[in-house]
Formats: sequence, C-alpha cells, structure tokens
Amino acid sequence: MTKKRQILFSVIRGLLAILIALLVATLLIFLSADGDSFAEKLAATGGALKQLLVGPLFRMGRSGTTFDFKRLTDILASMIPIIFTGLSVCVMFSANQFNLGAEGGIMLGAFTTGMVAVYVPMAAFLHPVVGVLAGGLAVAAIMLLPALLKTKLNVSEMVCSLMLNYIIMYLIKYLMNTYLADKTKGQIQSYEFLETSRIAPLIDNGSKLSWGFVIAIACVVLIGLFMFNTRWGYTIRMIGINQAFAKYSGMKVATVIVLSQAVSRCWADTRPSPGALFPATAGRASPLRSSRATIRGSYRSRRSSWRISQRAAS
Repeated sequence: MTKKRQILFSVIRGLLAILIALLVATLLIFLSADGDSFAEKLAATGGALKQLLVGPLFRMGRSGTTFDFKRLTDILASMIPIIFTGLSVCVMFSANQFNLGAEGGIMLGAFTTGMVAVYVPMAAFLHPVVGVLAGGLAVAAIMLLPALLKTKLNVSEMVCSLMLNYIIMYLIKYLMNTYLADKTKGQIQSYEFLETSRIAPLIDNGSKLSWGFVIAIACVVLIGLFMFNTRWGYTIRMIGINQAFAKYSGMKVATVIVLSQAVSRCWADTRPSPGALFPATAGRASPLRSSRATIRGSYRSRRSSWRISQRAAS
C-alpha cells in the first residue's frame, strides 16, 4: 500500500468511525426520546441532534441561528488536553506498550504544578514554563516504576499502573488535608497562586483559549518529526512492529520501552492551557493561567478527583 493510499485509508476509517458513532447515538436518542408516536420521537431526536452538532458553534434562539466565535474558541481550548493525550498515546502505542496510570498522572501533574505556582516565586515568564515542566517531569518519574517492573521482572504494566493511581490519589489527599490546605477556607483547597504563574489568553474574548493551543500544535509537528525523521523514532516504531526482530538487530528494547513509557506520560500530563484540571475522562488543563486559581478536592463514587478551579477576580 502506497503512502497516499495509507493516508486515504486513515481518513476514510476515521470518517466511518464518526459516522457509526453518530448512528448509534441517534438510535439511543430515539429510543429514549419523549413522545407517544413515531413522529414525535423523530422530532425530539432531530432536535437533540441539532443541539449536538450545531449547538457547540451556533447560538440558536427565536431570532434565528447565529455563529458564536466564543464557542469556537472554547472548543479549541478543550482540544488542548486531547491533543497532548493523543501525542502521548502515539509514542506509547508505537512501541506497542500500554499504561493505565493516566488518572494518577493527572492528579500528580496538577498537584506538582499547583505547588510550584503557590510556593516557588520566580519571574513571570519562567514561572508558567517551570510549573508545567515540573508537573510533566514528576509524572514521567513516577511512571518509570511500572516500566522498570515490566522490563526487569515482567510485571504487568496494566495492573501496576492501575494500582499506582490509588497510591498517588491517597498520598495527595494526605498532604492536602494535613499540610498544604488553606485552613481559612471552608473546603479543601490550596493557597492562591502567585501573580507570576498566569498564562496569558490567546484571544481576549472571555474564552479559555490560551497560548497553550499554539504550543499544542507545535508539539504535534515536533512529535511527527521525532517519530518519522529520527533514529529514536524509528527504533520505537520498529519495536512496536516486531520486538524480537528489533532485539536481534541490536536495538536496546528494554531501554526504549522504559523511555517511551516515561516520555509518553510526560506529554500526557504537560498541558499548558487555562481552565479546570479534571481526571482523564474530562477536559484537563494547566492550572497556571490565573493567580486566583485553587486546588480543590471533590469526591465522586468512592474516588476523589482533583481539580483546579478558576475564581473570577473581584
């Protein structure tokens, strides 16, 4: 298969996946829609699909449907954590490796970055950069543990990384409850971030879009060049295709597996964007945009998730 056909196949496969997802969603919406007759259910389904497909970009009212630029910028802001997550998966899956430590990585990255934003004063330009890098490096370091256990003792990285989530979660809960929480508040949260830790918005229209979006696009280009134009990228892809062949060809398979796990988690949990920091199933962003941001713990169905919420300046 030529390169042109591979690209065409990837595009068609992606479009088919989206189409199938929409068809399944349409069926489920129709089955759960209000109405006694088929026509009423069909009308309700059409309204729901309109809100799903058109609502995110257009404001619908009695006067008609108008394009809302702020909604577009909010969507672009929401893309930032997804882009970085895709980059991390790209590196790790290319080496045919897996990791379930995303939730713990998000909590540790948020906690580390937040502590740098609160307790480490420095120049305004360096503070956001150092905070985001500190969060990414902390996650990369902790995720070396399942990678080393996999390569040295053949321990399942799936189980190890999954259990690591709980260790990180309860350690952060202990530190926040015991030492780092602002006792003057009525809930568990950190002290306010320093003024120098903010990330400037890309467009000043009240949206969450920051310069993190530009950084994310630049990182996509860099990862593409790394994976397809460097020796390290070729080694990662070759190990993913045929690990035995790569080993007998003289490639350091264990070293590459460890580094791919660490680097991928670092990419996944380094997200320079404003807003709120949530677990892996929701949009996640850097806590460094506003000095009024705080770390809050919320408890959901036997689990606690850490998020950084932004409070409007008075």
